[in-house]
Amino acid sequence: MISKRIESKVAAALLAVSVLTASGTALSGTVTAKAANQETASTQSLFEGVKNDPGLLKAAKQGTTKVQNQKVTKDGVTLKLTDYLYDGARVSFALQREGDNLETTLDDVTNAEKKGVLLYHEIYINGKKQDLKSYGRSSINDGNSMVISFNDQSDKGPRTVFFPKQFELTVKAYVSGVDDPFTFKVPVKKQAAQSTVLNKAVAKKAGKLSYTVKRVELTPYSSRLELVAQGSHKQIKDLKDLRFDIADNKGNVLTPALQTWEGVVKNQRYFDMTYPSFAATPSSIVVKPYSLEKDGNGAPKKVYLQDAELTLSLKK
Repeated sequence: MISKRIESKVAAALLAVSVLTASGTALSGTVTAKAANQETASTQSLFEGVKNDPGLLKAAKQGTTKVQNQKVTKDGVTLKLTDYLYDGARVSFALQREGDNLETTLDDVTNAEKKGVLLYHEIYINGKKQDLKSYGRSSINDGNSMVISFNDQSDKGPRTVFFPKQFELTVKAYVSGVDDPFTFKVPVKKQAAQSTVLNKAVAKKAGKLSYTVKRVELTPYSSRLELVAQGSHKQIKDLKDLRFDIADNKGNVLTPALQTWEGVVKNQRYFDMTYPSFAATPSSIVVKPYSLEKDGNGAPKKVYLQDAELTLSLKK
């Protein structure tokens, strides 16, 4: 049996999954960058296996991701932190598992009783544990690898504190069948300058519904939208049912890449959404609010609130 504490962590991991689909053992269980540099670094990023996130795939092909190739072995399971990307909008890193007689994939938290499943992970920035409000995990390749992403989303309204341009990232990965966490320490540096930012508030009103875009950030690898909404709309019963996509001026639509926290702040619902990147930096974007309704087969379908869409001109 797994503990109640781990059960709650596994439940969070399941939610994240649903939103997205040659050195020896380190005796201390912690690998630092200095130790990792003694290994032969891989020339290929695991991000090349991410098919549903064109931003990460682009970064891998451009050689922007930073190869680490750190390795920890415990109780017959080896876990590697192979590379990372930090573009200002999010941090992403890749984990790879090795071991004999492992019966499930690294990401299969539905089989948490079996050995070798990543149950949950803890993130530290410069030694301070992070209470993450936005993250995602996506299995890649043969099921022994995954990419984990997170950012500095706040639960107190629009961000006032941002991740620094460089910091020490500590990852503690808890794996089923292994008592102690796999710990990695990585010196992280921002690899991409933000290409486009809108940080002047722009408001939109549609009947009783209104929302204000607080910030838009586009990098070559990610897109991010922050806004607050209030009121009601004929297509939604409650603001908790409101969602947002974004589209470029050519009609290419992006859906969020990370599980996001959406909370009420001073009677307003606050949204902070991270998406993949556009193929090319657009001259404008369209904010596309929508609700989810069931089709004839009972499956959810998007219904856009066309009267509430907002076009934003962007500056490079």
